[in-house]
Amino acid sequence: MLKTPLLPANVPDPNKGKTVLHLRTKGIWVFFNPTGKVDTIRLDAPFAGDVCGVKLGDTVKQVMKKLGSTAFITMKSYRYALDDSAYVNYDANDDGYK
Repeated sequence: MLKTPLLPANVPDPNKGKTVLHLRTKGIWVFFNPTGKVDTIRLDAPFAGDVCGVKLGDTVKQVMKKLGSTAFITMKSYRYALDDSAYVNYDANDDGYK
């Protein structure tokens, strides 16, 4: 069960009924909605694979070269449609290091 910081009594818990599977040594998170369906998959270091040819650590230029223009850009998050029902977000950390 996801743990939410203490909320005021009148605020509903946005994580109520949700669960998470975290494979820490693989860098894989899987978030499930209250019905048990996968809601989000998150990949962090040390994940070494790729999604649509993009790997952790790729620059925004590398992502756009591989995938072209995005469907959305929100707060340095680049969203691409995988098919009619799934998207992949590439969150950019443009801190100048590479």
